[in-house]
Amino acid sequence: MKKYCLLLIISLQILSLAKAQESDFRPRFMIGPTGGVNLSSVIFQPTIQEKIKLGYDAGIVMRYDVTRFAGVWVEVDYSMRGWKEVNENVPGYEYTRSVSFVNVPVMTHFMIGSGAVKATIDAGAHFGYYLGERSNTILPDDGETKGVVTVHHDTPIQNKFAWGVGGGAGVEYHTGHMVVGVRGSYVYGFGDLFHNTRSDIFVKSSEQIIAAKAYVLYAF
Repeated sequence: MKKYCLLLIISLQILSLAKAQESDFRPRFMIGPTGGVNLSSVIFQPTIQEKIKLGYDAGIVMRYDVTRFAGVWVEVDYSMRGWKEVNENVPGYEYTRSVSFVNVPVMTHFMIGSGAVKATIDAGAHFGYYLGERSNTILPDDGETKGVVTVHHDTPIQNKFAWGVGGGAGVEYHTGHMVVGVRGSYVYGFGDLFHNTRSDIFVKSSEQIIAAKAYVLYAF
């Protein structure tokens, strides 16, 4: 019985200490630039042979830290991504579609650690709106593309609104009024780039994106 009482007293003391520490914290709003690279591809059904396409992101982050350990992360950035097609039966052939979006992730951001350096985990919804696109085709020396699926190459992106879910992890350094961090993330798109009825070319054309970014936030 004494052991249980001792454990209860210790638990209450730990909770009281945590609450006291948290009571000293004032919620804060931060804003700053972010940028980095992304590796994108599209999940097509019927499938198409692809390579990972290299792109980039750049924009601003707005974060509201509700506690020492959690906050709300909203990002608005320009995202250049897309996909790159190849064909193992046609060496030298390559088709690249670069698609630009305004990208808006809305996530919960968790911070782990009590010192200046903290590990981070975040997860949430990602939204985007189509801005434009461009394509480039590299043909083999003989110009032969027999067996390559090209029927969709002249079809522009049909669904302008993109959405999905994602999450990431990273590390950040806290000073008095500034936070510097890096993070890696993965996003799976639930929307399709092209129409997906039975009479359309694809029944699925959803994005998947891996990104690595750095950011600097200034507190107000």
